[in-house]
Amino acid sequence: MKFLRQFTLLILAFITLSAIVAGVIFLMDPDGSLIGISYSYLSDSPFKNFWIPAMVLIFVVGIPGIVVSMITYKSLPGYLKYIVGYAIIIIVFIVIQVKLVESYNYLNTIYILLAVLLLVLVKLISTQKHLPVHQSSSASHSKKSSHHGHRHKKR
Repeated sequence: MKFLRQFTLLILAFITLSAIVAGVIFLMDPDGSLIGISYSYLSDSPFKNFWIPAMVLIFVVGIPGIVVSMITYKSLPGYLKYIVGYAIIIIVFIVIQVKLVESYNYLNTIYILLAVLLLVLVKLISTQKHLPVHQSSSASHSKKSSHHGHRHKKR
């Protein structure tokens, strides 16, 4: 289970860091030229530049990602529910983004797939948490040695 949680943390960190970095870059350069995104990307949206989308990216995806990552890192009670909520936020964010700008690109697919992967990992982690703990080999050996393997007849 430790590996699955660490892998989940890696995905959370990637999504969170990329959201914050992109958001900060768009705040520094709201016309998008610094990362090579044309202003025409926003032409069918209600936005005049990337400043408001940057703020939304930071406050809706970036900061919640930091919080969920910290909760997951510390394995706080209910951390899996926070991951599910965060994955849903990412999917909703992408759907709204696509609807507003009336454009879809490969990054949308990557982030939706990462959100779905988070949901799959939550399912795997929760399944592993509920598996019965196997007895150690010495404990099972002592049980076997106390029983001879045959039945005694009652007299």
